[in-house]
Amino acid sequence: MQRHHNRLTLSFALLLIAAVTVLAYYPGMSAGFYFDDEPNLLEAAALQWDEFSVSNVTAALRDAYLRSRPVANISMAVNYLASGPDPAPYHWTNLVIHLGVGLALFWVITLFQRHHGAGSGDQTIALLAVLLYLVHPLNVQATTYIVQRMTLLAALFVLLGLGSYISGRFQTNTGPRRAWFTLTVACLLFAAGSKEIGYLLLPLLFLYEICFNRAALLAAYRQMVARFSYPLVFLGGSLILLFLGWFGWTIAGDSVYWTEVKPFRDFSGVERVLTQGRVQFFYLSLLLWPAPSRLNLDHAFTVSRSFLEPVTTLLAFVVIALTIVIAIRSIRRRPNLAFPVLAYLLLHSIEAGPLSLELVFEHRMYLPMTMLALLIGLNLRPASTTHTLSTYAILIVVGLLLAASTYQRNLVWGDPMSFYRDTAAKSPEKFRPQYNLGTHLGQSGQYDEARVTLELAIRIRPDSSLAHNQLGNVYLMTSEPQRAEQYYRLAVKYDPENAEALFNLAGVLMSQGRYGEQREVLERFVQVAPPYLEEQKQWALQQLGR
Repeated sequence: MQRHHNRLTLSFALLLIAAVTVLAYYPGMSAGFYFDDEPNLLEAAALQWDEFSVSNVTAALRDAYLRSRPVANISMAVNYLASGPDPAPYHWTNLVIHLGVGLALFWVITLFQRHHGAGSGDQTIALLAVLLYLVHPLNVQATTYIVQRMTLLAALFVLLGLGSYISGRFQTNTGPRRAWFTLTVACLLFAAGSKEIGYLLLPLLFLYEICFNRAALLAAYRQMVARFSYPLVFLGGSLILLFLGWFGWTIAGDSVYWTEVKPFRDFSGVERVLTQGRVQFFYLSLLLWPAPSRLNLDHAFTVSRSFLEPVTTLLAFVVIALTIVIAIRSIRRRPNLAFPVLAYLLLHSIEAGPLSLELVFEHRMYLPMTMLALLIGLNLRPASTTHTLSTYAILIVVGLLLAASTYQRNLVWGDPMSFYRDTAAKSPEKFRPQYNLGTHLGQSGQYDEARVTLELAIRIRPDSSLAHNQLGNVYLMTSEPQRAEQYYRLAVKYDPENAEALFNLAGVLMSQGRYGEQREVLERFVQVAPPYLEEQKQWALQQLGR
């Protein structure tokens, strides 16, 4: 009877947390497709399913924008099959996955409390840690930004894989033990197929063994040495490490670089790694003070050119190194503290590396933050009943304040114009926010402001084919075809394969009766037109008499 009562109480608490989370995210469910949603969803014909078939699944695996993330891509395709290009169902699906991550996190915390905590642990603390995680505004970008379903799914399967491994680790019967470990392998595959950070489940499990099962790990190592001899074990371990290194390098592909400066970046791989030290503290500042005014989709961040430029770069790495040393020294006596701290840093490792990625994105905290919730769930133990009640009250108040901030942030995400203005205002010197705002203003018929904003984007990046094309669209809509032609030609100059600019230029030439020039441009358009411009391509072929 008591167990039944406890289950009802737990179910009610979880439903209440889910309800608070849904209310906090509700305004964001009316958001549109933003930024990277376009190439990954709107322009990805392979993910726009009209039926569930082997050919469509094959196309999604083969022709998606990011083919290394098939699990996330197929989930997007299923969304399109169910509701077409309406963004709302995509957002609601993301929110459901976010709630699933919260449930998986609660499971993991309770497993740690049961096997590595004092007694059965404080389940209420676990619930409140999950509440803080689910309603924290720093997670809005991962949840409300449709394309970051990749991050959501990777986090979900990493947590499920960790929980499955721990469950198998403490299972005494062979059958269930094998089933749990098989599920762990499946979670690894699904996590890696959602986003590359999913591969971190492997080192995360190894870290778990080091922190909580060192004796068994050493015994297995000694047994292996005794059986195969030290040189063979060393050789085998070296080969495994080489394979993992080669595999990781293959997965990263052309994204990994050191001294090179990639297109549309103003930093090398080394400079990016240096900058990430400071970025980690910026993330922590957002974690501790997540005011909506501080949150932004596209942060502008100063690059670290060396350890001393700026000097805070060196200070950041010193503090990180000291944290790692202290955490490692704490493994023997306080593994409940060491594991979440080291796991938090580990789960940042891929996206803090020498990759051709933007310096700062808030969604990169989504998976590492689960370890901070675990840190709370394992280490927050009030000393008395009075302290317990006051601790619960404080955490509930903090959770409600975070939920209110998340609600405010989702209000911005939920209105496209507010969202684009917010991003552009917070990053006035970055190209992409200005370009996106100018494009949206033009599509909304606010041509004067669109012209000013797109001209600013071009001043920031003078060779942008995209911005020149959009400015040409503005002049075309304001009945200035000569100016439109000028900017379309510049767009084609800076990117001869800009199919939209070629098509737009052909339209201007046709309106002026310059059919010979139009034919030449259409020939080029047909050669480079992507699948999402198939209708325009068919029209162009008709004009060319094919």
